[in-house]
Amino acid sequence: MIIVGMTIKLKEKYKYPKIFGNNLRHIREDRGFSQEKVGELSGLTGNFVGAVERAECSISLKNMEILAECLNVDLIVLLSEDEINN
Repeated sequence: MIIVGMTIKLKEKYKYPKIFGNNLRHIREDRGFSQEKVGELSGLTGNFVGAVERAECSISLKNMEILAECLNVDLIVLLSEDEINN
């Protein structure tokens, strides 16, 4: 965690958005889906899926579950710290 003045850089403080995003990207690519296709299947947008993969935005538990269901995996897999291999 890096503190600049009194501001904490959130991207470095919280690890699960990055873990979720990386796992989402690996599984999506393994399934042969584009971000746009996952967006279409999930009712979200491809741009949102990309932002989640890059940990640039917050995601609700509801949308986490929707993406997990779309990719046919348990939500816990997307939150796992274990490395996912393609």
